[in-house]
Amino acid sequence: MTIEQKNEMLRIRNWLGVLGFLLPTTLLFFNSVFGSGVNPPNVMQSISATHFSIAYAFFECLVAGVGFFLLFYKGYDIKDKILSRLAGIGALGLVFFPTTLGDLPVRNFINISGNVSAILHMAFALLFFTMLIWIIGFQFTKGDLNNKKKKQRNILYYTCAGIMTFGLLIGGALAYVFNIAPNGIFWGEAFALWAFGIAWLVKGKTLKILND
Repeated sequence: MTIEQKNEMLRIRNWLGVLGFLLPTTLLFFNSVFGSGVNPPNVMQSISATHFSIAYAFFECLVAGVGFFLLFYKGYDIKDKILSRLAGIGALGLVFFPTTLGDLPVRNFINISGNVSAILHMAFALLFFTMLIWIIGFQFTKGDLNNKKKKQRNILYYTCAGIMTFGLLIGGALAYVFNIAPNGIFWGEAFALWAFGIAWLVKGKTLKILND
């Protein structure tokens, strides 16, 4: 791999980290500050539900941005390339096939019913997050395990992958199983995306912690 290719890969990693971190942060800020009296009820029950909020453009642009960068990310081997492309397809699917929110009309690109769009949305969300967790927990951790800093970075990557996994599971359980936190999914996804952002920024060497 040439120096130019390495630098391009670092740039994509850093952009993915920035976009992942910005997604929940931007949606939380704009909907909390400007959404009162404007947003429909329960619009903050998940990241995807903000498609119906005043900040819908941020949701669509940031998720699409993550998707496109993942499609262009090559990584070190064919497995990196396949996993990142699957994650990118998942991200773009989230934009093309929105979830539903109550009786609100669903806007999608091929004019399918809201129920079908919601099913496809869930499938793409599962693909997106599963691939991201796998990349961070199993691809980022490859390399020279005799390097002390690499071992420390791997602990961070495992932690980020764990936060993503448990954030999504706990958020879903609180919202749908125990029915005690209507916004549980949003916060689970938010912590998952913040962890995703940190992992990619460390991998991209913007966050210098634990780097050689």
